[in-house]
Amino acid sequence: MQPIVMRIAGRVAPGDAPGLCEELTALLRDAGATASPPGTAWEDDPAPGAARAAADTAPDPDAAAGDGAARRCRPEVVCDVGGLAQTSLSVVDALARLQLTARRHGTRICVRNAPPDLVALLGLVGLSGPAGLGESTVRVGP
Repeated sequence: MQPIVMRIAGRVAPGDAPGLCEELTALLRDAGATASPPGTAWEDDPAPGAARAAADTAPDPDAAAGDGAARRCRPEVVCDVGGLAQTSLSVVDALARLQLTARRHGTRICVRNAPPDLVALLGLVGLSGPAGLGESTVRVGP
């Protein structure tokens, strides 16, 4: 099963986290119910200065074949944060809320292309390690 890639770019404001969580919930619901064609992308066009997130999904061959097991297995969510304009506690809050949303849906997130200052901030607030956005799931650079 291909992971869902959610790109978070621009500035993340404190009010952006609930919208990102709603988008993740919709993506996980869609990924569990139906297979999307390759290259399908969702991109919101938020107000200027707001965070921009896009997600790419690839079809699951088992889901296309009508295998019920594919519906029980959730894809991993990859949050690509390489396009962030700035690292802030709003970004950390959004990532923590996304992780909680993913866990409620039986999956997890992994952070990709995290700048070193975001990795340090995640460690400072206690979100590194196995219980949070663990060291094994936070990847610096491409």
